[in-house]
Amino acid sequence: MLKRIFVFLLVFTLFQANTITYANNMQDMLDMLNQLQEMTNSSEGRTLPEGITLPEGFSLPEGFEFPEGFSMPEGMTLPEGFSMPEGVTLPEGFDMPEGVMLPEGFDMPEGVMLPEGVEQFLNKTNKEPLDSTPLTQVDPKIVGINAEMLKNMETYISNNPKYANLDAVLIAKDGKFCYSYYASPKNKMKPSPVYSVTKSVTSMLIGIAEDEGFLSTEDPVVKYFDTTTLDNMTEDKKNILVKHLMTMQSGLTWGEEEDMSVFIDLYTQSLNPFEKVNIPQTMMSLPMKTVPGTLFDYNTMHGNVLDHVLYEASSMHLKEFADQYLFGPLGIHAYNFEKSNSDGSYFGGKGLALTGEDMLKIGILIDNGGKIDDQQIISQSYLDKASKAVVSRSNSGTPNYGYSFNTDEGAIRFAGSGGQRIDIYDSKDLVVVYKVKTDLYGASTETMEADISYLTTQFIMKSLNEDVQ
Repeated sequence: MLKRIFVFLLVFTLFQANTITYANNMQDMLDMLNQLQEMTNSSEGRTLPEGITLPEGFSLPEGFEFPEGFSMPEGMTLPEGFSMPEGVTLPEGFDMPEGVMLPEGFDMPEGVMLPEGVEQFLNKTNKEPLDSTPLTQVDPKIVGINAEMLKNMETYISNNPKYANLDAVLIAKDGKFCYSYYASPKNKMKPSPVYSVTKSVTSMLIGIAEDEGFLSTEDPVVKYFDTTTLDNMTEDKKNILVKHLMTMQSGLTWGEEEDMSVFIDLYTQSLNPFEKVNIPQTMMSLPMKTVPGTLFDYNTMHGNVLDHVLYEASSMHLKEFADQYLFGPLGIHAYNFEKSNSDGSYFGGKGLALTGEDMLKIGILIDNGGKIDDQQIISQSYLDKASKAVVSRSNSGTPNYGYSFNTDEGAIRFAGSGGQRIDIYDSKDLVVVYKVKTDLYGASTETMEADISYLTTQFIMKSLNEDVQ
């Protein structure tokens, strides 16, 4: 019987959080299941742990008592209407969140009944994820790169502990994939979070939507909202344009760079499917701080507003739009895109997980003027305006900023926390990708921007200028 409860709690936890995206909730689940497994021998004296409340009408199988000392993970509550008669059944209409994978080797115990459709879902999600189309790698000498210099770079990386978290370096020259370094080859085809690189990819998707006539970057954002439901409506708010969400100049009161808690608090609320927070609505109800288009104020949640705008304009969220117009044509399939559990909007500011090769595909596309195999995926005109510096940040030591494209040192740069990078050097027909290892909770383990830039200047750029060997 305890094993059946074990399964119920497992599936319920998966219902609460996408286990691929929210590793911290998965860790809570594993801790909880370990407690259950360790306390299955004796039931004498066990009572419902303090703090656990069961909804009205909730019933446990006859004779079941929670193990002594068992506690639910912080923040986890059982939804109203759940019942557990003998054999354990899940509520009618229960649906597993997108992307959920059950642990390898997990078997449902005898007697556990799942609602119609869930079994098929589990069978589907336990299959191996679809791989991306691999790139063909050529010898660096074919594109005029000195391979010996790159071997020297690998030696330098191996001998310096500061690069312990560097996971991968990939290079394309003249549109050809010509070099790869992986600290661990098993991670080659495994997508991992790229953080704010997502902002630049979202910008590309908005650009494609503009090319296709779904929207304009000059559209007022409120065009895509029912303004009667927004708080703090002013003339300034009516003048926030779609492009201002990408240049971080919406004028909304935010301050993420000064106080990260404004982002963390809203993000944390959005992880709970029983919270009623609506991120796009919340963001567009904030009071105005200044006139749109005048002040740079970094705002990761702009990405969710852009997802809302795209959906209202095209009836597709960022993920669906990417599959059809960007990732599909590029052969990018092995990726994850995080979305809010509370309102269903995608985190267009931080939510992508990509492989190194798929990052390289995006860089090659931009280096090639938005075209791949003679198919124009995104217009050169959009890439030109997206990569033009709208905000000068040279005094802060960070790159200038366009439509969520960083521009620095003669490169277009897609940059994410801790050193996730796609660097496109158009004048050299060169694309360089860096991936940095991440910890269980999705946070970068070490920031190494300066160290990564050193590899570019001292090894990769010099490999273009040395005699080919």
